[in-house]
Amino acid sequence: GGFRWAASGAAVLRGSLELTDQQAPLDPLAFSRPYRLAGTGMDCFFRDDMLSDLIGFTYATWHGDDAVANLTNELTQLARRHEPGGNHAVLIALDG
Repeated sequence: GGFRWAASGAAVLRGSLELTDQQAPLDPLAFSRPYRLAGTGMDCFFRDDMLSDLIGFTYATWHGDDAVANLTNELTQLARRHEPGGNHAVLIALDG
């Protein structure tokens, strides 16, 4: 029983990693892995703001095929930056 995972946003991840420069972009790889919450057994995933905003706002003005091709390319490029066989996930969450 209980919660097995939770989701949150970039500001929470930034605070958790104790990053002080709020204007500096986080490395996209920071978003594409779960973080285990100490003593809980629960994983926390953080929203990739750039990908989420593409879906929530930008792609609304694009032709569907172009939006799909662009999102697929973004995810492929992100995947290529990771070591093979790791524990990776991308949270795309629409807010508001």
